[in-house]
Amino acid sequence: MKRRPSETLKDLSDTTETFLQKYEKALREASGEGGESLEVDPALLHLEMALEGLMRWQTRVIRDLLAGRTLEKAVVFEEDEVGRFIKEFKPFDETSRELWKRIRDRYADLHLRARELSEAVQRGENIEEIYRRAREEFLPFSEALFEDLVLLSNYMEKRSRK
Repeated sequence: MKRRPSETLKDLSDTTETFLQKYEKALREASGEGGESLEVDPALLHLEMALEGLMRWQTRVIRDLLAGRTLEKAVVFEEDEVGRFIKEFKPFDETSRELWKRIRDRYADLHLRARELSEAVQRGENIEEIYRRAREEFLPFSEALFEDLVLLSNYMEKRSRK
């Protein structure tokens, strides 16, 4: 049975909402939610901006795909907060280096998937198939990238408290 675009849009909206809830929870955990004032490392602040940037970027990609628009700007690797963070971050030990490499590789893969979806829109492929691919291929990679960014953020915060 064929699904209506509005049903697909609701599924994508629900997935994005779940993702945002995880993001807010991770931010609360990272901030300690105890109200204590912490001295913030500029690299950690940049990382937090990258986390927020990933959410904005993902929303922009999904919105443009749903509107049938191509993603020329959204698929340029270094033109958003996450790409700039990856380019400018200086790993300070082996753990941060491994997390940074994993983030860099996931982000490159995520951009590749966004580019493939954009090309499918350009070719005029079935929009429901594009929605399915976004839900099954793009969003899980975006969530995995987010989780890795949170891991690095938590690691940096723990290290800065020592």
